[in-house]
Amino acid sequence: MYRTYGYYPYPGTNHVGEYISYAEDFYAGLSLQYRYDPIREKLWEKDSRTPEFVYSASGNNLDQGLFSKIQTQELWVEEAYIFDKEKVSRSNEYAIPIIESIFFDDEIELNAVNLPNHGAIKGLPDDMVVETQAIVNGRGITLKPMTVELPTAIIGTIHIQAGIGGKDYNAVDMSWREFYAYYGKPYEIALQEKPKFVMSSFNTFNGVPVSANWGAVTELQNHRVAGNGKEAAELALKAGIDIEMVSTLYLEHFEQILEENPGLLQDIDTAVLKILQLKNEMGLFENPYVDEAREDEVILNPCFLEHTKDAAKRSCVLLKNEQMLPIRKEYKKIIIVGPFAGSNQLLGNWPCKGSFDDVVTLAEGLKQVDDSFDLQVYESLKDCPQAELEQCDYIVVAVGEDWKLSGEGHSSVNIELEASQQQLIREVKQTNKSYACVFFSGRPLALQNIIDDIPALLWCWYPGTQAGSAIAELITGQATPSGKLTMSFPRHSAQAPIYYNEYSTGRPANESSYSSRYQDCEIGPLFPFGHGLTYSGAQYSDFTISRDHVTADQELTISFQVSNPSGYNYSETAILYIEDLVSKAVRPVREMKKYQVVDLPEHQTVRPAANG
Repeated sequence: MYRTYGYYPYPGTNHVGEYISYAEDFYAGLSLQYRYDPIREKLWEKDSRTPEFVYSASGNNLDQGLFSKIQTQELWVEEAYIFDKEKVSRSNEYAIPIIESIFFDDEIELNAVNLPNHGAIKGLPDDMVVETQAIVNGRGITLKPMTVELPTAIIGTIHIQAGIGGKDYNAVDMSWREFYAYYGKPYEIALQEKPKFVMSSFNTFNGVPVSANWGAVTELQNHRVAGNGKEAAELALKAGIDIEMVSTLYLEHFEQILEENPGLLQDIDTAVLKILQLKNEMGLFENPYVDEAREDEVILNPCFLEHTKDAAKRSCVLLKNEQMLPIRKEYKKIIIVGPFAGSNQLLGNWPCKGSFDDVVTLAEGLKQVDDSFDLQVYESLKDCPQAELEQCDYIVVAVGEDWKLSGEGHSSVNIELEASQQQLIREVKQTNKSYACVFFSGRPLALQNIIDDIPALLWCWYPGTQAGSAIAELITGQATPSGKLTMSFPRHSAQAPIYYNEYSTGRPANESSYSSRYQDCEIGPLFPFGHGLTYSGAQYSDFTISRDHVTADQELTISFQVSNPSGYNYSETAILYIEDLVSKAVRPVREMKKYQVVDLPEHQTVRPAANG
């Protein structure tokens, strides 16, 4: 094929993996990315490039789009775990925008690691509870995740990266037991769904560069297992790398490689054939063009924005509440203070081509929910006139990390809130006014130094275009928070990694000096995995278990009742943990095996459908 067509297995893409086909790939250890934007110049663009997956190997003659292909095929959604089934259309008008709403046009990375200083923790689905593994009997959750049959113009990719010290691109060193227990199972499940690609991580694994097995060809030189670009290209080709991303070593060196080793032509032909077959499956040879006429109908459609707001509300996690939230109805004079008080920078890292101008700010959201609010917005409390401060009823403190500090390549040693924002919180406390803190970040932060000065804490991550609307409904009580933490929050930056399912040790952590603990830090995380408060407080009762003993080939069914004594309708995430009391090998102190999202009407008791 090289001789006939002159094609090399290199599509000129920045990240081939930035498309997904199976939402069932929501498992720890998977790194899934999705890009959706039907406008030609905005399609999967990053770093001022337009890296269509099929672009370069097709002779660079595509019209930058697959949207028309997407819109012309029947799509369906089954058992969407974020949206009720009756709210989900089985048509191409809703399936893709629902995905877009969930992901906020962002990259999705679910990491099978527990390092809050890791940069690439972003776009986590709203109530998805994953930390290391959440897999049992081939499924990670009780309710089947959203399954979307999309045209193959949207491609699935998986890869793993668990760098030492929480650093992107760092070495990985683990036992095979740890790999199979924590990382291997997500791969197995993902591969059962037949993704089109497996993407390498940019690190070594047990001393061997992953790139020598899969992808990232240029980095073989950095790993010092290839002396030059030609050697790196040949190593990658022999390892079965069909596509080289970003770098151009295949293009630069394959002719010379073939002259020196003609036997490699078969490997090149095999790689090229796979690419051409994939492009054919995607329909790119028949219709590679975008339907720009549908732009106004799709982009920022009110129906889709409502889904986006719903997903944002479900994403926020109420970490602490000393009766300061929701804001009392009689409070009308409200001050919003902090660097995020009037900010629209709430899309997070890698938001594709999302526009900050389309983001609803916190102040705008509060005005939407109650136009009788007398709102004042300040970046610093020093900017607020003293008389106005004395007359206000309530203060909302909006703080956090700038979005540029999170994402790939943004690992940090210090994950504490910056000193000036800590000082702001203390200044607000000294006013003796009722107040709550709203935090924005792309990862957990270490809050031990400031947590006692925070009476109520809503963790909002980067909620996307409907951020202000979603948060306003939550803090005013029009909706109740329901999110759960997907990672443990450490007390201090150095308390990492920290995770709920740590291995049992010979000297479990206790107050003794001679136990597995830090001497200068309280035992355990500040907020543990799975933590998340509501305005309701679900009550569990009437537990039943199907059998007292279970073998490896048997199912165990646990059922229960859960009651909502409040006047709020909300979704409770019920989590099942297990503990192996006696085993031949050391096991984690606890493991999450299932979770189920239960819709709870106000003042109602529900017995969820049992799942084995």
